[in-house]
Amino acid sequence: MKMFVGGGFAALLVPSSALAVSPFDGTWKADLKTAQLPQKPQTILLKDGVFTCSTCKPVFTVKADGAFHPITNQPYTDEAKMEVVDEHTIVETDKLKGKVTNVARQTVSTDGKTMTASWTDTSAPDGKATTGSGTMTRVGMAPAGAHAISGSWRQASVANISDAALTETLALNGDWLSLTTPNGYSYKAKLGGQKVPLVGDTAETMVAVKRTGAMTLFEEDSRKGEVVNTYTMTLLPGGKTMKVVSRNAKQGTDTIYVMKKL
Repeated sequence: MKMFVGGGFAALLVPSSALAVSPFDGTWKADLKTAQLPQKPQTILLKDGVFTCSTCKPVFTVKADGAFHPITNQPYTDEAKMEVVDEHTIVETDKLKGKVTNVARQTVSTDGKTMTASWTDTSAPDGKATTGSGTMTRVGMAPAGAHAISGSWRQASVANISDAALTETLALNGDWLSLTTPNGYSYKAKLGGQKVPLVGDTAETMVAVKRTGAMTLFEEDSRKGEVVNTYTMTLLPGGKTMKVVSRNAKQGTDTIYVMKKL
């Protein structure tokens, strides 16, 4: 699953009309109004020409000189460029294998208390751009002599995210769960079975799924044997909405939201 800032479940055509339709079957879209965002702050520093995200897992560091530099240990980036636009704004551009995959612009308000961000992501298999924006609230001051972007920030909101990044279609056929998304991600996995590739994912994410209750599915995503994300998906009464608890295992943070069946 790669939801928001970054898919989910998918569709499988049932081969016989005699087969019962699972209550999970259908196309679902995340409702941003329901999102409960992580409260763990993010700490970044831009000083002396170097940008560092010290709370990123792994730590992300790049020279802020407007040129591309090699990046290691980042699953979706092998080159990055950090441009200082002015005393309040920076723009980061990421590449993977020579292709631009993401452009993010971050601007701090004149009072220094709020940061707004917007991004364009072109990493999906179909190559089409998805966009989004959000705000963060300062919870830790910037060190003396650092750019205004520096300090500790807590996510306050997300908005204007492209439908393709919020929508997923799923079907449960016996013990098999299949997934597709509008931007080209997919998998087909047996409940309680072996890990399978998340098709279209450049970081070679592997997916395992199981059923943990009559109305609950659990997905575990891993890379190189390490769990990176989990998703607990519970159908709510009436079957038209589904609660999702998305856990970033490396950061130790949860994002909770409700998806609605279209």
